[in-house]
Amino acid sequence: MSEAFEIWGARDKFCHFAPRSVAGFGVSFHTSAGEQRRKLFLLNGLCLDNLCWHKDCLRGWQQLNGNGGPATGLVTERSTEGRHMKKNLGFTLIELMIVVAIIAIIAAIAIPSLLRSRMSANEAGAIGSLRTISAGEISFQAAAYKDTAGDGVGDYGTLAELEDPDGVGGVPGFIDEVLAAGSKHGYAFTLVTVDGGGGAVPSYTCNADPQSPQSGRRTFFMNESGVIRFENTGAAATATSTPLG
Repeated sequence: MSEAFEIWGARDKFCHFAPRSVAGFGVSFHTSAGEQRRKLFLLNGLCLDNLCWHKDCLRGWQQLNGNGGPATGLVTERSTEGRHMKKNLGFTLIELMIVVAIIAIIAAIAIPSLLRSRMSANEAGAIGSLRTISAGEISFQAAAYKDTAGDGVGDYGTLAELEDPDGVGGVPGFIDEVLAAGSKHGYAFTLVTVDGGGGAVPSYTCNADPQSPQSGRRTFFMNESGVIRFENTGAAATATSTPLG
């Protein structure tokens, strides 16, 4: 069984340099101030006295013998603590498993909260978009950009008409192009208008429904009254649904 020689280096640290089983070795002794120092050097052509000194041992040699001593061209980095050499090559499997477990715990706590926050933000955004549509419809009808019956009473506009009221881009729109496309904040908007004339009163309805279960929990409804109503059961909101407080 191989046995390592102990070499005293700087600051009285053990230096386990090489096992006895290595072919060709030698030991020399150096004395300074009554203290004996030992060093080991190999003669196998691979790890020579002037190539394999530990840094701390080299400093100890130089402290005992002046600035001379072994050449420093290829000084190796080795552990000088304890009786066995140990080289830290990275994380162990257990350490990696602990890190993964911690990340999983944090994710399990944070991801549901993040999803709930996102759903709440989407719902608030959908409500804001409905209010924007309501304000745009009021202005669109008052300006009579569309009067199908020609009776001087304006009709309500579709999403595309609210974005481009005069149809030629001559006036600013009441809603942006994203909302005019029918989806925003994870919600799909469906606007249906009824033109006036022949005794009919202009009207409209607008539904806002989440595009996926992760987009939002509540569905919304609004008509020309401007009152926004909602359902939290997953069913589409209607004119009889609960109004927002």
